[in-house]
Amino acid sequence: MVKVLFALAAIFLFNNVIYAQTEVYSESNRGFTFRYFEGWTISNQNERIAVFAPKENRRDYQAENWGITSSFIGKRTLEECYQEYIIESFPNLFESFKIIDQGQSLLDGVKFKWIEYGFVQNGLEIKNLTYLAVHKEELFVLIGYSSKNRFDVKYGNLFRKMMESFKFIK
Repeated sequence: MVKVLFALAAIFLFNNVIYAQTEVYSESNRGFTFRYFEGWTISNQNERIAVFAPKENRRDYQAENWGITSSFIGKRTLEECYQEYIIESFPNLFESFKIIDQGQSLLDGVKFKWIEYGFVQNGLEIKNLTYLAVHKEELFVLIGYSSKNRFDVKYGNLFRKMMESFKFIK
């Protein structure tokens, strides 16, 4: 029994060390920062920031990632953007789109609306977590992308930690 408890404690500690949010990304021009995991890589192209999980083996082609985009929306509200971009558009964009859960959160004093949803892409079940916030007339969209199986056992919690670390700095 002691060996089993010790093994479970070692696995818990090992996983938490591997996935410690030790890296910080700051985008001073766009006014935000977030923490991400050691070993993950950043890509910043065309105003979209993507943070890619390390490949788990040579046959890992999924490219789980977490990303941020933003766009000017003027005086539109968070609720208006959520309704138009998520509720009205996603069912038309994604094959077999299904809402799993949705709600709102207050992160660092800023209201976010979020949705966890599934869809099919090239025959593979995908599960995403998307957070939206409006800040200074810009809509910020944070997206965690993974296969359903990996989302449920690993990436869903990692994406949530990254979402919770997101902060506006101006």
